[in-house]
Amino acid sequence: MTRVITILLLWVFSLFAQEEQLKFKYFSPEYILSNEEFQISALVQLDRQEEEKFILRLITSNDFELDSVKLFVSDTLIPLEATIPENDEVMKKVYQVEVLSNDSLFTTAPFEQFIFYGKSINAEELHYHFKYQLQSAVDSTQSDYSFFYNTENNLIKVYSRSFASDNAALFKGKASLKLLDETEKNNGLLSFWLKAHRGNYSMELVANDGIDSLMSFEVNKTGLAFFKYNENLELLEDCAVPFSTWNKFEFFFNADKDQLELYLNGRQEAILNSVNISFLRNWKLNLESKNSEIYLDEIQYGIDERIAKSSNIHFVDSGLDSLTSIFYYDCDELLQDTEAKLKIEFENKETLEFVPADLPLFSPAPELTMNFFNNYYELTWTTKNAKFSKEFIVQKSTDGQVFTDLFVVEADTENAEKKYTYTDSKDLLNEVVYYRIVQLNKDNSEVYSNQLKVGQGEIEEFALDQNYPNPFNPVTNIILEVFVPGEYVISVYDLVGKKMSEIYRGNLTTGKHSFLFDGTELPSGIYFYEVVSPTSSQVMKMILTK
Repeated sequence: MTRVITILLLWVFSLFAQEEQLKFKYFSPEYILSNEEFQISALVQLDRQEEEKFILRLITSNDFELDSVKLFVSDTLIPLEATIPENDEVMKKVYQVEVLSNDSLFTTAPFEQFIFYGKSINAEELHYHFKYQLQSAVDSTQSDYSFFYNTENNLIKVYSRSFASDNAALFKGKASLKLLDETEKNNGLLSFWLKAHRGNYSMELVANDGIDSLMSFEVNKTGLAFFKYNENLELLEDCAVPFSTWNKFEFFFNADKDQLELYLNGRQEAILNSVNISFLRNWKLNLESKNSEIYLDEIQYGIDERIAKSSNIHFVDSGLDSLTSIFYYDCDELLQDTEAKLKIEFENKETLEFVPADLPLFSPAPELTMNFFNNYYELTWTTKNAKFSKEFIVQKSTDGQVFTDLFVVEADTENAEKKYTYTDSKDLLNEVVYYRIVQLNKDNSEVYSNQLKVGQGEIEEFALDQNYPNPFNPVTNIILEVFVPGEYVISVYDLVGKKMSEIYRGNLTTGKHSFLFDGTELPSGIYFYEVVSPTSSQVMKMILTK
């Protein structure tokens, strides 16, 4: 009997108005390499019963340079002509494409994907948004040519190559990662960075010597991921994997919940339920490049109690404090350790190369604290990784905007735990002064510490973002940016003020932290999450829908 395998694409649309006659979704990478090609995609589901003209505009900051636009439909990439309409956007670039909704090309396609290929020139960040409208192709008087639906503004961060990652493994064909150690049955975390150019590739996680296929998906040539059907598979996000940019994959073996969880760039994408982690034997992750080059780097496996903080994945050595590392491979050269507990195999070693890597990994910011004495202040700072640092600069300001250099000290690259100190006399001429540390790295990039404010004014201790996604079902991310390290408590309450969950209690360092809230056991409704610091608190609303 032939078994039919169904391929699923999770399709989540954002509707921006009740009257809107189409479904629209878009995605782009979070980080891009300066002067290197990347893609911004828009996915549209048109009403093919009406003869209408669909007009799509991409509005970007001036540092974006468009190379081409293509329409992906029925597994075919079709070049489109981009025009430059009259620009009412100040200091922006505008590119426009048009198609007819009942074109014969679309008759068998469930959706259309518009792909804008381009690069960012000499910028630290890139902003973009879309505008789109439907016009009657039969009677133009029924259309409002001046009205466009607008998406929200989006930020893409641009970075340059750094010393934070040395080499990456480049291969074609097949590769596999296999765990050889069967003694640990706790929560396990397999993570790695992957980059692919245009072309299909697939991943399949199997167990028990390949008998059981746990999770399998294929990424097509435009970056959309299609999952193989499994009745226990729950897809949480629309899974898009941008090409020509690095993406971090994490497979979390959750023994506490009997789940296999997939995270992409710190965002939970899929959950496989009813997996008895304790009885898994000889699991293996198979990678196969159909017609694309694949880059691999920073492969790690360890015993873990929770998943990585998504906002910190771009920092060097950003692994969890609770991670007990069993295996780490930086892909700088061919692995020679015959006793390694994770075996890596490349089917075609002739195509295997080790090339300079360009991961979006950055040195973590120094953590600055201060002690107060009668006539002076003592500044103390530490860094989690000084391997790529060149020097530290102590800076001072009277307005929090313009800083002057007070002191420069060379970084001790051999002693990652070293503490640095600097003393400064009390400033009697200004009511308020500010201090910060600038970490200058070997690639001339700069990282800034938290800013300390001394005087009668108060410094903001933290910033709380809106949870994502919202509404959610059943898992969402709560992101907190800490400016002043200290003790923090994060709790969730219902509408009547009853505490439903305490997500976190403990010390947090400076930087962004992400916490997962699972509402599986709660009914649909409105909830509030609260963050309490030593001196302040903040509450935000979130909606659970089932």
